[in-house]
Amino acid sequence: MHDKIVLLLNSCGGCVSDGIAIIQAMEASKVPITTIALGEIKSMAFDIFVAGNERIIAPTTIAMAHPLSLETGGTTHDHRTYHKYIELMHSHHVKHLKKYTQLDEQTINELFLGKQDFFLTAKDCIKYGVADKISSKFL
Repeated sequence: MHDKIVLLLNSCGGCVSDGIAIIQAMEASKVPITTIALGEIKSMAFDIFVAGNERIIAPTTIAMAHPLSLETGGTTHDHRTYHKYIELMHSHHVKHLKKYTQLDEQTINELFLGKQDFFLTAKDCIKYGVADKISSKFL
């Protein structure tokens, strides 16, 4: 049995449903998970990083959060359905960030999930409760 799992992240993001599945697996783990950010943690990688039990960010890492985006085609009905999906996912996103950062909903909606990408330095990640410590010595 391992006493902890270490997850190294350097990613520009990816598929929302895949990221949610990873986060759900992390939350179900009986073993504490340390997430370590190197290089960049953007989009879904940001949300995965935030879900760690201990969150370590390298000094030069850049983080980025933004609202959900989709590329869609299809009928008017399809677009109505996608709109409902986006609203549901936005609600889940806000709850996720509130749970792991202790930020209030207004700050999350204005900064992290606002109208444009929100970039953070390692120091910003500490300030907003996204990371627990900055270190280049993590292994």
